[in-house]
Order: sequence, then structure tokens, then C-alpha cells
Amino acid sequence: MRASRNHLLPLASLALVLATAGDAAAQRAPAAPAAPAAAPAAEAKPKEDSAIETAAKTRFAEGVKLYGAKKYEQARAAFLQAYLLKKQPPTQLALAQASLRSGHQLEALRLFEQYLSENAAPPPKVRARIDASMAEARAALAQVTITAPPGAEIFVDDKSVGKTPEVTAVDLAPGTHSVKVELGEDSTSQSVALGAGGSIAVVLEAKQKAKGVPPPAKLKAPTPVTASESVETSSIFSPPQTKWPMYLAGAVGLIGLGSAVIFGSLSINSNKGAQVARDGLSRAGQPPEVCLRSTDGTPYRDVCKSILENVENARGQQGAFTVSLIVGGSGIGLAALWYLFAPKETSVAPTVGKDGAGATFTTTF
Repeated sequence: MRASRNHLLPLASLALVLATAGDAAAQRAPAAPAAPAAAPAAEAKPKEDSAIETAAKTRFAEGVKLYGAKKYEQARAAFLQAYLLKKQPPTQLALAQASLRSGHQLEALRLFEQYLSENAAPPPKVRARIDASMAEARAALAQVTITAPPGAEIFVDDKSVGKTPEVTAVDLAPGTHSVKVELGEDSTSQSVALGAGGSIAVVLEAKQKAKGVPPPAKLKAPTPVTASESVETSSIFSPPQTKWPMYLAGAVGLIGLGSAVIFGSLSINSNKGAQVARDGLSRAGQPPEVCLRSTDGTPYRDVCKSILENVENARGQQGAFTVSLIVGGSGIGLAALWYLFAPKETSVAPTVGKDGAGATFTTTF
């Protein structure tokens, strides 16, 4: 429902605010006296002020045009420049409305509040539109309410935002903020994480420092934990008491797997070399069986020798690959079995009884 209202009435609301605010300013302004026939040169408006006013009007007109085109972020920038050049209530309201439409709800709320503080009695139509816009902005913000004695100072994200009772609620952008309330030596701090529309209360209870009040009684120290109160615990995933067999088996396993990778690569290269030699025979029109006959003194002697050497190398390397793979897998498996099923370390979990408020802590020996 809110999205539909934002879509249909952005320009109409801005026009209503500006037009009504302009009429109110005109009604409050006293009637101007008749201008003299010839104003003295000394009373003429300075050229610099005239240039600033012209620039402010130009930027304001640009902002209205951009707002009508629903380019709210650009309109906000134009209104801000116009307001910095010449601070006027209509420009302030236009900037607040553009800030609200462009997603800067906290900035819009601050501008509306500033306008109301500087214009105590705006026309009813303007006030109604401002109230509706402020409610829309607050719906997208979070709020922290403060309960504290008068004079307590409120800090949000390490920045002072005022004192009670003038400030009892702070509007914040959704997210995580730190809130601190101080009054003399008393203080309270709280980290709050709020979403849109969320709220939380922070309470500061001031301590009474009356004369003759005895100091608070000391808390009784918790009873020391004895060995009889300890509970030995362990699980299948607890570290074993003796770790060196696990490390040794793991190291053998890693070496075996690394060797398997090396011998496997060598075997692949040897088979590839033998295949290249066979392809050379094929291109010469000779079958591989030619190497089975005596080739001394023939042009195929070197090719057949390369085939034979590569085949023998590949066979040996394949065997070494198989052995290395078995050793590697066995080493890793033994290391895992030792970790899971070897005698475990003893984990002692002492428990603090009634005097320790039921706390529990764990240590490993």
C-alpha cells in the first residue's frame, strides 16, 4: 500500500508542500511599502547577493524538474545545492521530500523536524503532509527509547545526541548501533541491532548515595572443585594419548601417495614414447611385428629399440605405482584407525556446585 502511494503522489505532494508553504510565507510577510520614485544607488541590492539568489532559483527549478521525472537522488542533490546557496523554507521542504523518496529517511526526518522547530505554526495542509511524510520515514527507521533521570546524556555511536528530558527517543537507521547513557558516575552501554520499524528501550537506573548506607555484602567465594567432583569424558574423536604412531603412519602414507603420483606419471610418459615409436613404424609401412625379427643392420633397429625400452620402463613404473599406492593408502588408513580407536586423552570437566551459581568449565590434562 505504501509503495503505491509513493508511486502515485510524489510530485503532487511536493507541489502541495511548496505551494502551501509559499502562500503561508506570503501571508506572514507584512505589506511592502510603496517604492520611492528613484531608489538611491547605495540601497541597490549587491550584485553578489543577486547572483547567489539567481543560482539558488536555477538549482531549485532543476530539482523540481528532476523530481517530476522521478529522478529523486538527482533532485535531492539539486535541492541541497539550492538550500546551501539560500536557506528558504520551501527549499528545505523540497529537500526533505526528495531525501525521503531517494531512501534517505533519517536525513528527511531531521529536515522535517528542523522545519517544524523553525516554523511553529505551518498551515494545516502543510502540517498534515509533513506529519504523513515523517510517519513514512519513521516506518523505515528504528527507534531507541531512553528511560533515565533528567540530565542524563545520550550517546549514539560515540556521538552525543542530547540530554534527558529534552531527548527521550532517538531515531536510527536500521543496523547495529552502540547506545550509551551517562549521568555522573552512573552509566549504561548497550549494543542494539534493529531492523526497519524495530524499537528497543535503554534504561539507566541512578544509584542512591545516601550517607550511612552500609556497603554491599561481599559475595561468598565459590567452593573449590575437588577431584571427586570431576567427570572424565572422552569420545571417538578425542585425540589419542600416544600420537607418534599416528604421525608415523600418516607420513608413510603421504610418501607412498606422492611416489604413486610420480611413478604413475613416468609410466604414462613411457607408454606415450612407445606409442610414438610404433606410429613411426606405421608411417614407414611396417607393422609392429617387424621388431620381433632380427633388425640388426636394418633402418628399424633404433625404432624397435626405443619401443622395447619404453615398454620395459612402463612395466616397471606401473609396478612401482601399484606398490606406492598400496603403501600410501595403508599408511593413511592406519593413521585414521589409530586416531579413532587408540586409547584417548582424559578430559576432566569439573562442575561448580550451588555456591558457584551452576557454572561449568572444562579443561584437558
